Amino acid sequence: MISLAKSFKKKGYVIINIKDKSFFKKIDEEINKSTILNINNYKKFSSKCIELQNKIYKTKHHIKVLNDNFTDIKKAIGVKSKKELAITTFVHFRGVQKKTKRGKRKFVGLHRETFYSDFDYTKHQINISLPIQNYNKNNSLKIISGSHKIPDKKILTKKLSSFESGVKKFSVDHRLGLPYNPKVIVSGINTSKARRTNLKTGQIILFSAMLIHGNGSNNYSKPRFSIDFGLIKKKYLKGKKIKDHSHISYAKNKKYWSSL
Repeated sequence: MISLAKSFKKKGYVIINIKDKSFFKKIDEEINKSTILNINNYKKFSSKCIELQNKIYKTKHHIKVLNDNFTDIKKAIGVKSKKELAITTFVHFRGVQKKTKRGKRKFVGLHRETFYSDFDYTKHQINISLPIQNYNKNNSLKIISGSHKIPDKKILTKKLSSFESGVKKFSVDHRLGLPYNPKVIVSGINTSKARRTNLKTGQIILFSAMLIHGNGSNNYSKPRFSIDFGLIKKKYLKGKKIKDHSHISYAKNKKYWSSL
C-alpha cells in the first residue's frame, strides 16, 4: 500500500478518514438553526454563509479536526510537529446552491493558488477541505491528479473582469472565497481530465496549492457545503513579505498566516 507521503507527492493530494466525526453533527446543527436550507435568494444565501463562516472560525472546529487527525496529516506533508506549521487566519465556508440554467457562476472554477498570488511562498501552501453536506461521487471537489508538477509558465490563462465574473472586490462573495477577477485556463493543461474526487462527509482532503482544482457546480437538489483553510511550513515564510487580506473581516490582525 502506497504511503500517505508518496501518494501526496505523486498525485498532489491525499484523502484521510476523520477519526472523530462528532464535529459534523455540531456543524449540521449550526446549518439547520441558521435557516440557510430554506433560502433560495442568492444574496441572502451568501450573507447567511458569511454568518456561518464567522461562527465556524470563532468556534475553531477546524482546529479540532486538524489536531485530531494530525498523525495522518503530518505523515502526508512531511513534518514532525505542529510547531513547523502556520495556518491561515481564516476559513472559507463554501456554500453552493443547486446548478441552474441561468444565473451567475456560484463556485470556484479550475485553478491553482499561484493564479492569484505573485508571492513565491504560495506554491508551498497546502489546502485542506472538509465536506460538510451533500457531497458524493458526482458532486464533490474536482481535481486533475498530478497537475501540481506542471510549471506555471506552461499554463496560459485568461483573466475575466469583475463584471464578467459577477463578483466585486471586498463583496460578500469575495469574502466567501470567490475571485473577483477569476482566471480561466486556456492551454497548457487538458482540463477535460478533471475528475470528481468522490470526497464524502467524514473525510478531509489535503492537496498542494499547485494542484489544479475547483469545487465545480452543484448537481444536487440541496446546497452543498464545505469548510476550507490552508497550512504552510514556516520555513517557506521566513524572511518573506506576507500579503495582508483586508477582506478577511474576522481576522483581527488582518494577516494571512499565524502559528498553530
